[in-house]
Amino acid sequence: MTRIVYILVGASVPTGGHKMILRHVEALKRMGFDALAHVPRGEAEPAWFDHAAPLQNGGELLETDILVVPDDAFGVLKRLAFSKHRKIIFLQNHFRAASGGVGRLAPAELRCYREFIACSATCAAWAARYLPESTFDVIPAFADERRFGPLEKQPVIVCTPRKRQLEARAVIFMFSRLHRSSMRWKWSPIESASEEEVAHAFGRAHVFLSLSRLEGLGVTTLEAMRSGCVVAGFAGLGGREYATTANGLWVDDDDCEACAEALVRAVKLVESGGPALETMRKAAMQTAASWSYANFLSALETYWRRVVPP
Repeated sequence: MTRIVYILVGASVPTGGHKMILRHVEALKRMGFDALAHVPRGEAEPAWFDHAAPLQNGGELLETDILVVPDDAFGVLKRLAFSKHRKIIFLQNHFRAASGGVGRLAPAELRCYREFIACSATCAAWAARYLPESTFDVIPAFADERRFGPLEKQPVIVCTPRKRQLEARAVIFMFSRLHRSSMRWKWSPIESASEEEVAHAFGRAHVFLSLSRLEGLGVTTLEAMRSGCVVAGFAGLGGREYATTANGLWVDDDDCEACAEALVRAVKLVESGGPALETMRKAAMQTAASWSYANFLSALETYWRRVVPP
């Protein structure tokens, strides 16, 4: 049987992209495909979330392998460009792809990559504009309903500031000056946490400050929406695919003052309670439900049954 080999690099740092690679592999394995994640020699294995994906640490790649290569793994992309393998690029963030991955390849190297799978319609549309000679399919990312959901809510504002450290500090300061309430709100910034810890934090928080930036989709924000948070902040461009006035309090990217004001509105919405709060929370959860694990599985199997027939 043809092996499906996803290349995994830099996975010691928690990112949604690494998690999605391993979710692809473990699902394919359960479907009966010969699938694994290849960790190049010297690279660390991920230890920040649980998965059932088989890993090959070091070792050889077979010429018959179908290789799925991350869009931003420039060194790997360059090294494999002229190999005899069938190669598919996993496009999860078109900004990183353009600046640090496929966009850095020489023209002759780039011509060796003709197949793409994209995590969102946004990424696929980018590939259609800038790599029109290629083929691309969408296998949507997902907010994992098996792991994320609402818990007993507390007056907590949660955020993941990794991509917007400066903006996070500015918004937190401005929010503290704008908001006056008898309810004592606590901040819960998440850095380098396990998936289980993130799910617990999202589940118990009433409000999520979205600090998305230059996203291919913005799965973390979808996970917060799936957890029943009221979302306020930036859509990160890629999040425009799902952000509406009904499911969140969204502002233009980089407008920190508008973000702080939206956060105040989110907190007041929670404090007031009632139908308006439940309507927005329900809309957010319904949006996240459309990016489900079940939908992902269906698209994944349809694609790979076509590529690797039984």
